Amino acid sequence: MAASPLKDDPLDELDTLLKLRGERRQRVFISYSHDDEAHKQWTFKLACDLQAVGVWVIFDQFLPLGSNLALFMSHNLVDSDRVIAVCTPGYVDKANAGVGGAGYETTVLTQSLMENQNADRVIPVIARQHPPYRVPTYLFSRKYIDFSNKDEYAERFEELARDILGAAKTSRPPLGQNPFQN
Repeated sequence: MAASPLKDDPLDELDTLLKLRGERRQRVFISYSHDDEAHKQWTFKLACDLQAVGVWVIFDQFLPLGSNLALFMSHNLVDSDRVIAVCTPGYVDKANAGVGGAGYETTVLTQSLMENQNADRVIPVIARQHPPYRVPTYLFSRKYIDFSNKDEYAERFEELARDILGAAKTSRPPLGQNPFQN
């Protein structure tokens, strides 16, 4: 992990302690736009649900007032294991235009993806959209998960959590023998 620009960051201290005990958790940064209060609450619920199943969630709503948001974003986008990009029309517009926090985070994440095109580090989460779904340009080729149907939240959440925690429900079956080979 890169050295923290946040002096004496208690999260880094706890992360180091967990690593020493063999209990390192997946660190997941949530990137989203503050579209409205309902969306902020939906994203807060997602963050709390992930935290409850053992995912270390890095999320601006967990910060105290007066925190340096630019430093928080730059430090944690680089140090997180995965990033959830909550894609709403507002987020997509800001990310593509390079505006606000979503635009800043896009700049950092685009560089990361350019360095490793095969990485599955960024997970697009579709929220509050109807087909055709939109994601930021830098995520066009990425597989997304669709949370747009409220009635399917529990199923989509389980799929997301399992992916982050490396416990996928389904996996590739073993390769069988060729029945036509002598």
